Amino acid sequence: MTDCIFIVRDANDRSGRAFASCCALIWDCDESSALCVYAGSIITLVAPSLIPHFRTMSTVLGVSLIDVSLPSEIDSLFLDEDAIVKMDWATIAVIWACGVMCLFKSVTAANFQGFMRKRVKELVNRAGIVPDKGATAPFTFSQAQMVRQKLGGDRDFCGNVILFLLGEAQSGSDFAPICEYLTEFLAWNGMGAFTFISKEFIETRSAILRELSLRTEIKNLAEALSTINSHPYSQFFRCLGQSDQMYKLSRSRFRILMKSKSNL
Repeated sequence: MTDCIFIVRDANDRSGRAFASCCALIWDCDESSALCVYAGSIITLVAPSLIPHFRTMSTVLGVSLIDVSLPSEIDSLFLDEDAIVKMDWATIAVIWACGVMCLFKSVTAANFQGFMRKRVKELVNRAGIVPDKGATAPFTFSQAQMVRQKLGGDRDFCGNVILFLLGEAQSGSDFAPICEYLTEFLAWNGMGAFTFISKEFIETRSAILRELSLRTEIKNLAEALSTINSHPYSQFFRCLGQSDQMYKLSRSRFRILMKSKSNL
């Protein structure tokens, strides 16, 4: 097991200092296990109900968490006080939301910065908040890749993040618009083959669905539709559906249909 510092917040602390300190730690971190635990800290500082789920995941990852409570134990981190940027609630909310997106979305080095700038603009417009100038993802591109691979690859943890977002989106709190945006943005994530076929063929009632030569793939499609639509959160089936049902979303089950657009 690898020992890693896990940042938690002092009881009743509302200063935002724990979150800002964690961001400062991330900026100087290039070790994957430590980085992923800091990323988990970022997420759970705003969503403490996810802490038990993150602790479970850390065990699976082979990491032993060493809790450091901030700001009371700040001296144990040997952080330069000047490196800790003061953050208001709006800035924390935007950085947190960008961090959550990194769990689910795959980006490239070429589009990472542009992707995040666009998301921040949408978040600001939706939530009606004014974060500090330059508020963006708490990770560099290479860090975001590590977080996506390690944390984003855990369906149980990601599923609980989605459930948190769904609950908060309906809460009526100041945080609700942020979570509502995220639930809309992340809907159908990881289900590209299914959404493509639905849009191109099912919604248009395409004649291709009556092709006898495609009966196996059409049967696979009907099976996938039935399974996904029976789930209460069909748009998050990839995270919340049963593990033994995930094969139904595989592109390999719709190879010809995926190639058929150019032939329509």
